[in-house]
Amino acid sequence: MSVYLPSEARRSIHVISAVTTVTFESDKDVVAAGERIRFWGDVLDWAGRGLAGREVYIWWFSPEAPVIGPIITDENGHYEAEYTVPWGWSGA
Repeated sequence: MSVYLPSEARRSIHVISAVTTVTFESDKDVVAAGERIRFWGDVLDWAGRGLAGREVYIWWFSPEAPVIGPIITDENGHYEAEYTVPWGWSGA
């Protein structure tokens, strides 16, 4: 014997685009310990629209280097920050 019980249950599904673009620019190509660097960029969805309220972290290529962030994007998906490289630190 089979019994079919119709359901009124509903489920919301949030689809998040897998294509995100993060741009990065800075005011210096090379920075030394003790110097300040300013950087900025945008976090964009697949259609090029800015994503507001996203966290951006800047990672150096060295595991002992500090992580810069979180930097939160504005209403247009733009982020901007300044950072002073600590004395005694070197890396790529």
